[in-house]
Amino acid sequence: MFYLDKTYDPARVWFKKNIQITVKVNAQTTLRNGDSGVDGAPIGPLAFIVTDSRGNNFDSNRIFEQPPDFKIEYCIVRGATVNELKDVFLQRLNSVDTNRCLPIIVKVAVGINDFTKFIKNKNRERELVYSGAKGLEIYEKILEFKAAVKEKIPNALVGFITVPPISFKKYKEHCFENKKLTVSEISDDDLLKFQKDLEKEVELLNEKIIFGNCEKQSGHLKGCRTISWHRSVCRLGKVKRGKKYQKVYKNDFRELYDGIHGTSAIKQKWFSQLIIAIRAEIGYTKAEAAQSSDDIIAGSSVVEHSQSEDSDREDSWDFKRGQLM
Repeated sequence: MFYLDKTYDPARVWFKKNIQITVKVNAQTTLRNGDSGVDGAPIGPLAFIVTDSRGNNFDSNRIFEQPPDFKIEYCIVRGATVNELKDVFLQRLNSVDTNRCLPIIVKVAVGINDFTKFIKNKNRERELVYSGAKGLEIYEKILEFKAAVKEKIPNALVGFITVPPISFKKYKEHCFENKKLTVSEISDDDLLKFQKDLEKEVELLNEKIIFGNCEKQSGHLKGCRTISWHRSVCRLGKVKRGKKYQKVYKNDFRELYDGIHGTSAIKQKWFSQLIIAIRAEIGYTKAEAAQSSDDIIAGSSVVEHSQSEDSDREDSWDFKRGQLM
């Protein structure tokens, strides 16, 4: 696991000097991945879980039950934007031997920090506001993230997780309750406008993420599964308009204890969704590889067979008819 504890000022332009980096190896990694201990031996399936603070503690064996059938490398960067998480993860890949791993699954949860920023009030306390970022702009950064990972690991199956929106109002209340704020210069009207603008852009970003995950990736026959964390916040309802009911989505932030981060219960659900999706994609990519091997063997047999019978077939009427059709 790769862990970076990162703190920003309102402009998010500096790191703490005491950056903490720890590497953890799950117990029984050697046994469960089929590594014989011989240099160059195949390790087996490998998954990367790459997240901002919403995936905090996913690497903890005490809190989350780690899967016994594949290895996970974690890269967790608190407060990271898309580009910041990309840079840290690419650096992390330099120290991982991915050549011995097959298949490789990469799951990334990022984006919400691009939508927000901190400003200081008269007491020099930090208040969270909407950054003005657009969903399409952030999605372009996500595409760059994906392309950079695919360049380093061409056969990896890379998927991005949908982004749950946040509640500015609930986060502000949480800060007052925990004495992080004693005064606020952001009005309720401002918060409401921030909320509407952010929800609109997050919805657009999630639509793009879902569509992008479905696209065929190099080295594979299709795309990957979309893990929809935003469904924990976005509730489907119905509104009566005239004589008909229309489906609408309404955000419910009860599962975000501070308006941003998930409760213990919802994080367990998010982690389970990750493991289920990764396990399914490992099975799919293994079947895909086996099918490719079978096709190669079958193709080789056909070539050998056709070469031995070329002269006989060319004299047959059926062969000539087949060539004309």
